Amino acid sequence: MSLKQQALQLLRRARLLETADAARFRWLARNSAAQREAFARAYDNAPLPPDDIAYDAYGTLDWSFYWGFGKLIAEFLSPRIRAHASGGRVLEWGCGPARIIRHLPPMLGPAWRVTGSDANARTIRWCSEHLHDIEFVQNDKAPPLPFSDAEFEFAYAISVFTHLDADLQRRWARELRRVLKPGGTLLCTLNGDASRSLLTPHEQAAYDRGEPVVRGDVTAGTRCFVAYHPTAYVRNDLLVELEVVDYLPAPNVFGERQDVYMAKLRD
Repeated sequence: MSLKQQALQLLRRARLLETADAARFRWLARNSAAQREAFARAYDNAPLPPDDIAYDAYGTLDWSFYWGFGKLIAEFLSPRIRAHASGGRVLEWGCGPARIIRHLPPMLGPAWRVTGSDANARTIRWCSEHLHDIEFVQNDKAPPLPFSDAEFEFAYAISVFTHLDADLQRRWARELRRVLKPGGTLLCTLNGDASRSLLTPHEQAAYDRGEPVVRGDVTAGTRCFVAYHPTAYVRNDLLVELEVVDYLPAPNVFGERQDVYMAKLRD
């Protein structure tokens, strides 16, 4: 466990982690206006989310990261979506300020209708006002989603289960199953074995027993609230109502430490 992780754990236990994170945001925001303007000029005045919304979602105000990493993930997702079906509806649950989903419509083409959902009302309002080729809807922090049964051919969640407690993880997994069509696919990223070294010895022992590890002492559902997912838990508990059809251990696309699972709803 690194010195950085030890320091974060001390702040978490003292319930000062969110205070420290807010101070870091204020520090980074000092120079954000100039960086935002330069980036927008280079990218044909592409709309960028407000600083606080972006930092709340990603922990950075690096606009090259926001744009480039989002596009990289969209490029990872789009061929997998197209391989699943020739068209239909795709959902990003936990879309945040559209880092990924904004790149998908031109990659997927007109046969696909793209929808993003998020619990942050300001985020959804900004996305709806600036990205008009995508449908955005707000969901609550707990299920249900504002969709009927079996609406989507494909759904994905990039580092969303990683910020929920174990009960909400299970409830949301069942809810995503509900909105998938028979044969539909869910793709999600989780903190797996590559993240084990970040855990304390006590947490590692629980992880090795196949138990999810949840670090709280902050607001649930936020970026500072972190969960870790052993493979046995994912297969036998979290995604038990779906059939895992592909597992990519830390493919170095979603950061170096997140695993990718693809699971199908049986016909």
